[in-house]
Amino acid sequence: MLRRLPLATGAIVAALITVACGSSTDSGLQGVRDSERQMFFEIPSDWAVYQSADLTGLTETPFVTQDADLNLPVFSRVVFQGAGVDAGIPAVNTSNLEYPVGAAVVRTIPSALRDQISRYWLAELVVPYHAQPVAQEEVKQDISLGEGFDGVQVLVVYNDAATETDAAAFLISVTDPEVEFMYSFAIGCSLSCFNTHVEAIVAAIDSWLVNPR
Repeated sequence: MLRRLPLATGAIVAALITVACGSSTDSGLQGVRDSERQMFFEIPSDWAVYQSADLTGLTETPFVTQDADLNLPVFSRVVFQGAGVDAGIPAVNTSNLEYPVGAAVVRTIPSALRDQISRYWLAELVVPYHAQPVAQEEVKQDISLGEGFDGVQVLVVYNDAATETDAAAFLISVTDPEVEFMYSFAIGCSLSCFNTHVEAIVAAIDSWLVNPR
């Protein structure tokens, strides 16, 4: 059962300040682009990366949720994990993993569904925490990446009903100005893992760019 968590918002704020002040160097990082060159981000160089070609044939990958009434096809995706070794493509459910797992995903929004896109769905289609019996939004705020790429940023801590594990995930999810594409970036793992790797997770989230030039 989820308790009042040792992951406090202050830990995230401290990590954000560290990133903003530039106290960490760029050494030890790898820059990653998706195969369609729609996104760019930086993660530690010892984290394993799986591009779309590596994911061929997989219908389910982390941080891609489909709803019966809101099915958004995947256009491009990158999955990554910080096990320190190549542990293989991560499982869809990251709640009980002791190393960070993330995904950068672009999904198309069919014209008939554009009016249904909301801040709720931008988060729920990445991390479906509203369905969990216990969940806390430590951070939830609207976010703009500029040039009309707007959406939501959420840090959620929850108890996963399937694994009975306390877990955390940090996500950003936005649409383009025409609401034709949904862009998301999320990293999560068990709560203890998240606390251990919070600075690397926040730095990766902070580095994410969409529509990079």
